[in-house]
Amino acid sequence: MTHIMRKAMLGSVLTVALMAGGIAPAQAQMKMGVVDIQAAMVDSKAGQSIQKQVDTERKTLEADAARIEKELMATQKALTDERSKLTPDDFAKKNAEIQKKAMEESQKLQARDAQIKRNTAATMTELAQKLAEVSNDVAKAGQYSLLLSRQAVVAAPGSSDVTADVIKALDAKLPDMKLKAAPAPAAKPAGSKG
Repeated sequence: MTHIMRKAMLGSVLTVALMAGGIAPAQAQMKMGVVDIQAAMVDSKAGQSIQKQVDTERKTLEADAARIEKELMATQKALTDERSKLTPDDFAKKNAEIQKKAMEESQKLQARDAQIKRNTAATMTELAQKLAEVSNDVAKAGQYSLLLSRQAVVAAPGSSDVTADVIKALDAKLPDMKLKAAPAPAAKPAGSKG
């Protein structure tokens, strides 16, 4: 799993315990459940679908980067091969053009990489919201007073692990999820630093 997906999952979901219904009277025994949110995000059909899409995007980006590098190297070699036929100024001018193109292509690839990260984070945030909704439904159906994130629990004697139930419910509600197109960051005004 990619680092950005882990960060998106943990940052989006490990916030608070889910309350299901009202708070039980102090004398009554609370029924507590535990959900492994990370496992639910990764093992659910939607989570797996997102990961496949991200992997495809990354492979395409890597293939494009390799193709661009190969083209630039071929152009550089061709320039080197004809160096003896060019004046020093013409050679320097053509070499500068190649370097400029390399910088532009690098910036485009970096922008695509950043967009993949933004898209992944936006999609994982939406999946986390759906997971919270489904967890609440599972808690109500199982009459749990409280569901806690496994990541936030050190020990919970007497609690039930409802992760499988949550994954099953999430799969039923959301069997597939398309990678969202997150908006690009706003352009910085001309002359601004940063």
